[in-house]
Parts: sequence; structure tokens; C-alpha cells
Amino acid sequence: MKKILSFLLILFSAVSFVFVQESNDESEKQGKEKVVSVSKGIVRLDFFKKRGTFGVFVVPPENSAKAVLASRNSFSSTGFYLRSRKAIYQLSKDGGIPFVVNTSENGGSIVYTVRKGRVNADVKVSMEICSSIPNETEDMIKISVETTNTGTERQTFAIRGIFDTILGELGYTDFSTAQIRRIDEELQFDSMITDRWILSKNAVNALQFLLSGKGITSPKTVTLANKDVVSSGDWDGFYYRVGRPFSSILSYQNSAVDIVWNDFMLAPGQKTSITFYAVLGTEGYEPNGSRFLSGLVEKKAEVEVLPPPAPVTEEPVKEISPLVEEVTEAPVEVSEVPFDASTIKKEQLDPEYVRSLIEKINTLENSDMTVNQEELKRLNAELDVILNALRNM
Repeated sequence: MKKILSFLLILFSAVSFVFVQESNDESEKQGKEKVVSVSKGIVRLDFFKKRGTFGVFVVPPENSAKAVLASRNSFSSTGFYLRSRKAIYQLSKDGGIPFVVNTSENGGSIVYTVRKGRVNADVKVSMEICSSIPNETEDMIKISVETTNTGTERQTFAIRGIFDTILGELGYTDFSTAQIRRIDEELQFDSMITDRWILSKNAVNALQFLLSGKGITSPKTVTLANKDVVSSGDWDGFYYRVGRPFSSILSYQNSAVDIVWNDFMLAPGQKTSITFYAVLGTEGYEPNGSRFLSGLVEKKAEVEVLPPPAPVTEEPVKEISPLVEEVTEAPVEVSEVPFDASTIKKEQLDPEYVRSLIEKINTLENSDMTVNQEELKRLNAELDVILNALRNM
């Protein structure tokens, strides 16, 4: 009997050993296939094929790569969201959304396929590694989020990006902007025209989101808050509380950047794209975001002016800007409302201010809530005066 028991024990151990070895080998294979890395200059992007997420690293010269966003669970606390028909879809495996990952020598993309009832859309998140300064080391990521209406009905969509930052949480300050040197508590922006960027850094590495400038899609709101508050909060940042710290019951000094862009309407087959940049810095150097934006300004041959809102036509087009799609069928007449042209300041002639003003008008005109018509007329009158001033420059 003892011999039989000993034999069975040895047999069980052998089978267990083989099973563990095979499982470990398979895990290694899956681990190698799970993530695809693309590196250029001081930038490394990781694309996780099993979860539909992405990671961002800075690669210091002669040193190992360092994550600039929270890396736990395959960077799943960072990502994009789609809203349509009051429903919100987390764009990843965790949100139950199918996806396809593609990579190249310059970056990669993740195409998410949303098929939920009457909501049908493809959302393509593209990341391209490039240089903020021509002919210098690659240090920047151009991020584009393209939404295509693949359904048979006209739909309104919106995009949100949440970035679980980590660099500033143990540094001098959690965040800073072009205008504010230190941000250590919740703060919300309804325009980035003057603040221009959100910077997260420690003594060595830095991550800078460029959110205002030529070719950059102006956000509707940018909120800096605790990550848990952001994840469980409302879409438009209504969770924001003045002076609330970045700590919560669940986490200490766990900050995040919450970016929401304006709603846009798409007819079947139509698509539109949101674009912004992320610049990296290392070895204690500031990212080159300011120089990059200055270079864009210098390249302008003339002031770029968007036309005032116009009625939407039923004729389909291939590409639609979010700014144009938010117009209404019946624009408000503004001739009755006076606006003193002498009060126009230099800042109001900035193209980004004009974009922001048009977006604000479009949002009010398409709001389901009761709108102050006098305020709407005043804004339209201001837009008329600014456009007239720009034409006469």
C-alpha cells in the first residue's frame, strides 16, 4: 500500500511539474505577444494587445525607460471614452469594446469598434512619435482621436481623455501651466488659450500636454483632480470642487488630467478628428512644448479666422470639424445688440480666442437647457465685431 501511495505521489509531482513548466512557457509566449513597444529618441510607446490600452515612457540617454503615467494593470487607468445618446463607453477591453492594435516604426494606433444598440462608431486613437524641434531628437507624441459614424442615423458624439499622471505627485508641485507655476489642488479650465499646457514633472522627468495652438483641438474643459474622483465623476467635470486636494479616502496624492472636448454631430459615414500633443523631457530639462508652439506661430502667414456659425445642410461631406458641426438650424439675429468695438482687446483677436468664442456660442445654441438669449446675442455681436476687426487688419 505504501509503495502504491509513493508511486502516486511521485506521479502527481511529475505531472504537476510538467503542467507548471508548460503553463510558464505559455505565459512567456503570451507575455511577449501581449505588448508591442515602439521607441524613437526619448519616447517609448507600449501597446497592449490583450487590453486595448497604451503606455507612455521617457527614455533617458544611457538609462532605462521610465513610465510617465501610472503603469499598473497595463496602464488601464489612462485612456479615452466615447459618449453618445447619454451612454458612455470606456474604450478598452475593460469597457467591453472590441479593438484592433496596429503599430509602425513611428508609433501605432488602436481602433475601437462600438456597436451598442443605435450607437455605431469606430474610434481610432493614433500616436505618432516626432520631434518638437526640427532635426532634433524625437521627444513628442502627436495624438489624434478620429471618430467615424458607422451607423445609419445622424448622431452626436463626444470624446473624453483621462490621464493618470504620476510625476508631480512626489515633486515640488503636481501640475503647472504657462500662467500658473504651482497647482496642488483641484482646478478646472474652460479655456486653455492663455494657460496653453498642463505640465506634470519631477526632478528628472516631465510630461507636457499641449492643449492650445494651431492644429490643436480646443478642449471644452480641462480638470485636474484626484484620479478616483475623476473616474467616478460626471462627464463634464461637474464633480469639481474649488480647493479640494488631490487626496481621497482611497488614495493619497493621486492626481489625474481629465480632458473633455466639445460634442460633434456626424451623419452616417462622416468622421472628425481631435488632435493634441504630449511632449517629454528628461535629465531635469523642461519639455520643448513652448518652443514647439512658438514655432507654429512663426509659420503663420496670416491670421487664421474661422467663419461664423452657419446652418447645417443635409448634404454629406467627408470631413467635418467639431466647431462647424455644432451650429444650429436657425442662428440668432445679432443686429439688435450693440457691442462697443473700442473695448476689443488684443487677446480677443487671437485665433484660439475666436475658436473658443464660436464653440461657446455653438454649445449654448444646442443646449437642452434654458439659454439666456441676451447673453447669446451679446456673444454673437462680439464675434461679428472681432471678425470685422480682423478683416480690416
